[in-house]
Amino acid sequence: YERHMRGVPDRELILDILKILRDNWQTRFREEPVLDRRLAMPKLRAMLLNREKNETRAETCPNRKLMDLMVCYYLALDSQDGPGRIAVVNNGLAEHWGVTEPELYQTALSNMRKQEPDFASIRDCLREYCEKLAGSDHLWEDAWQTENGEELPKLYVLTNPDRYLGAGEILVPGRLADCCRRMDADRIYILPSSIHEVLLLKADCRFTPEELVRIVREVNREAVSAGEQLADSLYRYDWISGETQKLEFS
Repeated sequence: YERHMRGVPDRELILDILKILRDNWQTRFREEPVLDRRLAMPKLRAMLLNREKNETRAETCPNRKLMDLMVCYYLALDSQDGPGRIAVVNNGLAEHWGVTEPELYQTALSNMRKQEPDFASIRDCLREYCEKLAGSDHLWEDAWQTENGEELPKLYVLTNPDRYLGAGEILVPGRLADCCRRMDADRIYILPSSIHEVLLLKADCRFTPEELVRIVREVNREAVSAGEQLADSLYRYDWISGETQKLEFS
């Protein structure tokens, strides 16, 4: 898609696609038990996508709407090469299994709940990186202060163990409540970083919602590929009510 947007000729794109298909034709994918419901269900996961950008997918795959997002389903296939090898559940596969969309939703979330999410402070992650890069944490300390010497709010990342299609972790019952507990917060903002993860921030931070949604939109335009953008929105989760809402701006 990105190469197409850069003006690469269609013929070149098609030839590259055919080469990829030819090179991978003998992989183990055909041996995966995707058609056997009993073997497939434990591999089922839910992913979050941008609803407006995936209208075509909505016609061919079981899905449900969630604010301006869309929940779809996939099988996390076994791979010796790491995460990323998946089989998207389309209408034909769901019909073959004899399962409804609500059944897919409940099964996927049940499977995801059994796995420990990847939840960490970005500050801690960058501190470790800076220490390795510079041999000290001075660079890290400077990075988290404003020009006035004020400390920036602590930002957290939430994703799945594979760090692939991990934004769906916010769907898991109790997941955001646990994040609130670990962040010592009653309400948190959810920044849709990409389809692979979300960023979490205490709602009583120094940034206004308008500033945060502006940051989300700028990052999407400048740093996130079109196919991996989740939303240009800002969400807020309330631990007391257990509700997640999309914040509206004029």
